[in-house]
Amino acid sequence: MARILLEANAMDRRYHQASVVLMARVWTSYLGFVTGMVLAILGAVFILGRVQGPSTSMEAKAADASASLKTSAPGIVLAAMGVLLMIATLYVRYDITVHDKAIYDGTVESPSQQTNPKPVIDFPAK
Repeated sequence: MARILLEANAMDRRYHQASVVLMARVWTSYLGFVTGMVLAILGAVFILGRVQGPSTSMEAKAADASASLKTSAPGIVLAAMGVLLMIATLYVRYDITVHDKAIYDGTVESPSQQTNPKPVIDFPAK
C-alpha cells in the first residue's frame, strides 16, 4: 500500500513539474511576443511622427542569406526589431514529454542491466 501511495505521489509531482515548465515556457513566449508588439507599435508611432535621427544601420547574416538596413528613421529600426522578435517567438517550438516509469517497484537494476536509461522528464534541445 505504501508503494502505491509513493508511486502516485511521484507521478503527481512529475506531471506537476512538467506543467510548471510548460507554463514558464508559455510565459516566455508570451512576453517575447508582447515585447515585439510594443516595439513594432512604438516604431510605427515614430514613423508616423516623422522622427528623424542619425543614420543607423543593421546587418543580419545567416548561413545562406544576409540582410541589411540603413536608415535615418529610428522607427523603422524599432519596427523591424519588433517584427523579428515576434517571428522568433512564433517560430520556436517547445516539446515537453513526460516518461512514466516505476520508481518504488522494489527491483534494483545496475546501470549495465538497464536497457534504455532515460530521464524522467525529457526536454529536447532545439
